[in-house]
Amino acid sequence: MSNWRNRFGGLMLVALSPLVAQAQLFVGTGAVQSVGRDQRWDVSTNAGVTWKQAFIVSPVPGQWTAGAPGGIWIGATANGTGGGGSYRVRQQFTLGAGDAVSFNFRCAWDNVAAQVFINGAQFGSNACGTSIFSYGTNQSVTQANFQTGLNDFQVRWTGDNTTDGVALEATNLSYTPGTVVPEPASFVLLATGLLVIGGLRARRRK
Repeated sequence: MSNWRNRFGGLMLVALSPLVAQAQLFVGTGAVQSVGRDQRWDVSTNAGVTWKQAFIVSPVPGQWTAGAPGGIWIGATANGTGGGGSYRVRQQFTLGAGDAVSFNFRCAWDNVAAQVFINGAQFGSNACGTSIFSYGTNQSVTQANFQTGLNDFQVRWTGDNTTDGVALEATNLSYTPGTVVPEPASFVLLATGLLVIGGLRARRRK
């Protein structure tokens, strides 16, 4: 009897356990990097048709260091030169049902007018500021900007093929996981386990 109880007790725990993976939380450029590439940001030079892992630009041009001190810049090439005249960088992350996330960000860009898009909709009119090379003011993003499932955060700008890149700093990240409701299959599994346990108990009493 103890073996059956242990087995189906475990079955009950599995049935009630949350089945939704934790969200990949948003991070700034260069927060996760390896071998000169940014592990969490992708770059495209053809309007988002083809994406590749963004390069960490090195060495950092002096004007970038002055305008965005400490910023980690990314681009389509390792030195930030060439690579096309129109750029998009993106980070994607997943939210479960009821998950709530918010954060602040600021960004700097080179060469022409960077704009931010969240799930395809433009966020503000000049979220990255209006001054080239320099960090704009902090912007606040709330749960209202996101959706359950896959979320897409993009910065889009144009360059001059001389030095082209963007830096984004994320701060004050807040994440609250939602309440997970077991899937219908889990309820069936739980009910089956309870029926088996009930049958074993009845047999034991007889």
